[in-house]
Amino acid sequence: MLISLSVRNVVLIEALDFSFGPGFCVLSGETGAGKSVLMEALALATGRRADASLVRVGADEGVVTASFKVAADHPAVAFASEHGIQSDGALLCRRVLARNGRGGAFINDVPVTVRLLEQLGHRLLQIHGQHDRRGLLDATRHQGFLDAFGSLSRELRNLGKRHRAWREAEAAHREAAEGLASTRAAEEEIRARLTELEALAPEPGEAEQLAERRSFLMQSGRVLAVIEQLAAIMGEGSTPATAAPSLHDAAAALDGLPEVAGPFAELKSTLHRALVELGEARNLLDAVRADLELDPNELEQVETRLFALRSAARRHGVSPDELGTVLGELREQAAKTDADEHRVKELEEAAGAARQAFETAVEVLGAGRRKAAAFLDERIGDELAALRMGRARFVTALEELPRDKWGPQGGERVRFGVSTMQGAAIGPLERIASGGELSRFLLAVHIVLARVTEPATLVFDEIDAGVGGAVADAVGARLARLARRHQVFAVTHQPQVAARGRRQWLILRSGDAVSASELDETARVEEIARMMSGSGLTDEARAAAKRLLQEGGK
Repeated sequence: MLISLSVRNVVLIEALDFSFGPGFCVLSGETGAGKSVLMEALALATGRRADASLVRVGADEGVVTASFKVAADHPAVAFASEHGIQSDGALLCRRVLARNGRGGAFINDVPVTVRLLEQLGHRLLQIHGQHDRRGLLDATRHQGFLDAFGSLSRELRNLGKRHRAWREAEAAHREAAEGLASTRAAEEEIRARLTELEALAPEPGEAEQLAERRSFLMQSGRVLAVIEQLAAIMGEGSTPATAAPSLHDAAAALDGLPEVAGPFAELKSTLHRALVELGEARNLLDAVRADLELDPNELEQVETRLFALRSAARRHGVSPDELGTVLGELREQAAKTDADEHRVKELEEAAGAARQAFETAVEVLGAGRRKAAAFLDERIGDELAALRMGRARFVTALEELPRDKWGPQGGERVRFGVSTMQGAAIGPLERIASGGELSRFLLAVHIVLARVTEPATLVFDEIDAGVGGAVADAVGARLARLARRHQVFAVTHQPQVAARGRRQWLILRSGDAVSASELDETARVEEIARMMSGSGLTDEARAAAKRLLQEGGK
């Protein structure tokens, strides 16, 4: 709600201060009195673009300050907070126009850009008339109005949730697919290396064992020669007696002696042990000869295997004993590629399901919007008829977007359209040329959208231009009804509208100066009588004005 307005040195206004309250507030005065200057000042305070030419002649700067009070949860408070401006619901909008062009914009005494002031302003105030093209005339907001009118917030939230889920699923699939593509670039090499090592099948410690066997096999020729020499010395298939006859004869001679003791007994025992050991040596020699029946191709086989292990180790930059670890890693990489392919497939299916859920939510919201649009058009049509604009048509157009343009706001673009005469094509709201006709049209829309429009303050500039009688009375009645939910200002020349107001200000101009005064009950009778009869006031006009005020206050 607009609490106060202070204007200093703007066009014809040197100094004006207003204090306002809730409900329906009326500003009246003769044509050219300066009512439009006040509207311009109010528009300036809420961010309208302007230049130094609006500064009053003789002044260095012009200043307009508008004070608003809204609920703590009002969107304007949240907007201010987002931009670092704290408020408990009190918002002071100030605009300075300097003749030197510097000027400035302020919210709660915090310097801001004019654009930011304007963005806050259209959350606090809408001016319908020649000074403003925001609010309902802003086509980018029509979708929000329709969704609020149709109570589609749940569907809209669900759509946003589904859209986020789909985009996240798409991103996860894309990231996994890109990773898989990168992996696949090296997959052929991985598979080749894996095939090679699996065919090689390296065993821990195998290379060391092969190296030892190779060394042995390389010395096998000399070993065999020594073995054959020993066999010749010991005799092929010989016994200890034939292998060492002198040793056997010595033992036999000792055995022929009678039982003796002492050194002869020890010598006899030793010779017999030597014969036994010689027999065991012969047996071991036979065993070694049997083991040394070597495959002539074994050395080549051992070397081929050993060299294959060493070559593979060099290619992989590891020791032969680490080839088993490399094989395990390659198997893991190959398995991961398979798992990645499966994961990409799963993510692709999940993204498809998420997209389907999103598209279903778009269709649900679209159906809700079409239903709400038909009801909105019907309701506004009824209001237009009551305002004697029965030939005009209001149409909520839903332009279907291509699927690749669907997003968290749905699959259609919402635009309010109008036709002011039968058979005329539907066009945008701003195509209505007449300011008064446009204001009445917007009044009809506001009446229907009263519960869902953001701003607490609505200003209608000469909404009753060019009408009178029953139409003016209908306009006044609807402004008063709208004022049950909003603070409403009307700049008017119609007594039927003025009489409906809760408070009334008279704007006067004397020479190059504009003044304003709030009217008490007696002064209101006089002003409304003037509005009814012109400058020649009569008792009949005053009596009619009293009756109009009484009826308007019901």
